[in-house]
Amino acid sequence: MKKTHLAILLMLICVSVLVSPMKAEESYCTDHHAHKVKWIKDSGTGKIASAGRLQNGIPVIRYNPDLLPDLSPLTIKFAMNHACGNHRMFYSEGISSPAMSRRSRMK
Repeated sequence: MKKTHLAILLMLICVSVLVSPMKAEESYCTDHHAHKVKWIKDSGTGKIASAGRLQNGIPVIRYNPDLLPDLSPLTIKFAMNHACGNHRMFYSEGISSPAMSRRSRMK
């Protein structure tokens, strides 16, 4: 089960790395409800990028632009697409996806 999810996530990341632009604010990302994710520059975060939601429920990815100049382009793409993948896989809401829930009940 974990290997399948990991393989799917890695495949999504690989595909998105090949087609996504470099700058976070230009990357297109949607959550599991197909809502567009808003990119927010946040120099106060210690992470390259992290998925979350605003108080009104809008999906966001906060990223620290001060950390980007020291990173390789591939590392930046990976971090941004990983945060986007967290929205696609429900992780930003602290719940598992419906498929993951079904599989856990089957055990």
